[in-house]
Amino acid sequence: MILGIDVGGSFIKHAVVTPLGQPVHEQRLATPRGPNAIIDALVSCVERHDSVTGVGIGMPGVVDASGVVHHPPNIEGWTSIPLQGILEQRLGVPVVVDNDANAAAMAEVRYGTPPASTFIYITLGTGVGGTIIVDGRVFRGATGGAGEVGHVIVRCDDQASTTGHRWRAGTVEEYVGVRALEAAAGCSLHEIAQRYATGDHHVVDVIQKAAHVLAAGLASVMAVVGIPTLVIGGGVAQALPELLDRSSALLRERALPTLSKQLAVAPATFGNHSGVIGAAALVTAVPAP
Repeated sequence: MILGIDVGGSFIKHAVVTPLGQPVHEQRLATPRGPNAIIDALVSCVERHDSVTGVGIGMPGVVDASGVVHHPPNIEGWTSIPLQGILEQRLGVPVVVDNDANAAAMAEVRYGTPPASTFIYITLGTGVGGTIIVDGRVFRGATGGAGEVGHVIVRCDDQASTTGHRWRAGTVEEYVGVRALEAAAGCSLHEIAQRYATGDHHVVDVIQKAAHVLAAGLASVMAVVGIPTLVIGGGVAQALPELLDRSSALLRERALPTLSKQLAVAPATFGNHSGVIGAAALVTAVPAP
């Protein structure tokens, strides 16, 4: 029995996933503060289930080939921690750890219906993640962190970020993640969606500004990698389809003409379940040669 775990800045979701990619009795808990508390929570998630033979975990941040998680955004106090090794020692079963967006993208590759075998996957949640899929495989770059759409800099004059990290100043994530949207709107994501539906001028303005930032960031990524196909998932994408509609329209104006005329934007097949499904798929994936 394979368990998939999706770790986010706000919630940890976990579920047993069948060989056909179907999550069973998905559960979630609030993400605790601090690395040790998160590791203990992950152990607890596994111990709630009987007969677990393998665990796949999607984590924010750069994850290297040995399962060390480096500098996950939105998780305080975490620098570089060998999560995979720690959990295998504590649990006694095989554990595979990868970036959360990489995992969600693998759900599309293994079980979904992406528009093409080469695409950019974007997840809009507490933060903004991304993955580059080339011919059905994750392109990782030299350090394992390629595709971090949320860290594209769209405001070069910003001097500080909401987290205090200089390397996050002016990035897409600082304007489009859940926390950024809620701070700008002054209410929860659920309330943002409700107020947008009623035409609340302030919330409409917040969404329009976020759409401009997202479109600019995606146009930049597309120009660098030359890929016109996008698959977008995450809680924000589900709660605010208007943000995606507006971003897609702007993207057709901002992208290079050679890419714009081939632009295809599709929602993630599995919605908010993509993370746990993809995390479980990590366990059964054939290792890259």
